[in-house]
Amino acid sequence: MQYLNEILIRRPVVLKVKVTEDFRQRMASEVRENLNRLDLELQQLDFLVKRNPQQQKRYELEKQKLLDQKQNLIQKLKEISNWTVGEEIYQGTVESLATLQIGQSFSSLYGVEVVLEDDQVIAIRQHEWRRDSNE
Repeated sequence: MQYLNEILIRRPVVLKVKVTEDFRQRMASEVRENLNRLDLELQQLDFLVKRNPQQQKRYELEKQKLLDQKQNLIQKLKEISNWTVGEEIYQGTVESLATLQIGQSFSSLYGVEVVLEDDQVIAIRQHEWRRDSNE
């Protein structure tokens, strides 16, 4: 058996965005475009139901899915309107590679976040990771 001194592993990295007026407007615009697209799909479904009434049940299920998506987008638009310039918002999680060495604290690999502003990295932070924290 061979022992290694270090290995390369994947770790989660939290991605945050610092809100700017431009970012807020872009996000709101994207949501509005998606709402418009959903409205067109709903109109198309209504048309299909009129042309093919025997498929109404199937179309109604699809319509409900679209209405749920629309409600989620409306909620997202409300959230965006409440963002304040300078606020950091969670955008998701990505992965990075990290080297784990013998004697290193395993928890030192976690708690990393990257902050973007106008698509530029403005901070890379390492927080102390605790098992009882929100993972």
